[in-house]
Order: sequence, then structure tokens, then C-alpha cells
Amino acid sequence: MKRLAIVLMLALLLSACSGTPLETPAPQHFTIAGSTSAQPLLASLTAAYHQQHPHISFDLQPVGSALGQAMLANGQADLAVSSWLTSTELPGLQVMPIAVDAVTVIVHARNPITHVTLLQLRDIYRGRLLDWQEIGGRSAEIIVVSREDGSGTRAFFEEHVMGDQRVTLTALVMPSEEAVRAYVASHTNAIGYASLIGETGASADVKTLALEGVVPELATLQAAGYHLTRTIYLLAHAPVKPSVQPFWEFAQRMKAE
Repeated sequence: MKRLAIVLMLALLLSACSGTPLETPAPQHFTIAGSTSAQPLLASLTAAYHQQHPHISFDLQPVGSALGQAMLANGQADLAVSSWLTSTELPGLQVMPIAVDAVTVIVHARNPITHVTLLQLRDIYRGRLLDWQEIGGRSAEIIVVSREDGSGTRAFFEEHVMGDQRVTLTALVMPSEEAVRAYVASHTNAIGYASLIGETGASADVKTLALEGVVPELATLQAAGYHLTRTIYLLAHAPVKPSVQPFWEFAQRMKAE
């Protein structure tokens, strides 16, 4: 009887081991295009998702907010990330805020200037203030650095800083967040603007100026009343496609946390 029980147990174990194994999910690949300044945030978000879902991979294309939205609309991207919406109404697209960010004013670390007012910043970028000495710095020509057309950061800066004034035609136009930081880091008299989120791993040769007396920090961004606070958005086709719905919900949960 005891021997029969052992045989039955072995049979059950063998049956369990020979059962149909769990199927490995088919590999999936998603393209997310858009804001260059939001890339550090997006890289962390997709890496965390990939860790939980190894069969999902991502192609992140930092092409700028405007082009990212266009790529999503015409089917060249599965999702888009934007630091600036080209319109308050985006037919056919669903928009979800995923982070709070800020546009910071950056100069070389050896520049003695520590703060700037909104009016001074506007006058620098319109070409009215030409020398650092005019705002308390050393006598040297101010090198104005801006972003390329289609950049969400540029669109935000021009609306919230420049208003109806044009950026000076002598401004150096850079194609990305990294290019702005690199130029300012290597030119003592340069001034630029960049994303606060993008400061992770930034060069020690660059420092952030206080604007209207407030130094932007992610932890206190909304409470501190920093003038150039903005929102980062994730965009998808509406309704969200079933294939990308899990990642969309994951991003939503991460935002809530």
C-alpha cells in the first residue's frame, strides 16, 4: 500500500512537470518621440517598466516636442513626450501630465552673477543688455544661447519670458538640451536656458541662477512659486491602443507616486 502511494505521488509529480509550460510573452517594441529635455525622465520611466516587463523595449527619439507630436499623429511613433503642447486642442490625441518641470537660467560656474530678474533676462535675450557689467558682473560681452525652432523649451521660454519681444538675431541656436549645457560649460560669458529635470549629471561648470529671488528645486518647485514652472506630458492616440495601454497606466501610477 505504501509502495503504491509512492508510485502515485511520483506519477503526479511527473504529470505536473510535463504539463504545458507558461508561454513567454512575444517581444514588443515601442517608439517614443519628443522633448529632448524630458529624456532623463523618460529614460528612467522606460527602464523601470522594462525591468518589470523584459519583453518590452523602447526606442527613445529626442526630436523636440513639436516633431514628436507630429510623429505620433502620422504613425511614426507609438507615444510622444512633450514639454510644450502645440495647441490646447489636439484632435485624435490623448494627453496626460506625467511630471512637473521648470526652465532654468544657466551660466558658467565662474560667472559671478548669482541671480537675475525677469526683466533683465528679457532684455538680455532681446539684445538690449549686452555686457555682464550692466547687471553687476564683470565687463564682458554676454553670449546669448537659445534653442532650435520646434523645441518645447524654446516655445515655453519665449511665451513666458519674451512675451511679444523677439530673441536677438545674434543668439546662438543649439539643437538640444545637451548642446546648450555643453556650450555654456565651455564659455565663461554664455547664458542659456534648460530643463530642471535635465540637470541630472550636468556639468559642474554650469550653475543655475535664481530668477526673481527663487532658485528652482524639484522638491519645492510648486510651493516656491518659481516663475518658469511647466508640465511634462505623455501623448497617445485616443483612445489609447491596447498595446500601449499597460505602459500608459504605468506612467500614470508613477506620476501619482
